[in-house]
Amino acid sequence: MIHPTLFTPNSIAVIGASNNLHNPGGKLLHCLKNTSILVDIYPVHPSEKEIQGLAVWNDIRQLPP
Repeated sequence: MIHPTLFTPNSIAVIGASNNLHNPGGKLLHCLKNTSILVDIYPVHPSEKEIQGLAVWNDIRQLPP
């Protein structure tokens, strides 16, 4: 059975986020930022500090619960 919160998340982590919109992580982040969904978006990248205007998390283990 699929957990109901799968379709109503409070936050979304984008692993492999990028400033490059031709990169899947870049395109996904861009689309999430430009939709009307109201969730926290956490870009994750091992070496970047900011991507598409958002602060970056360097490791998924650092993300808030």
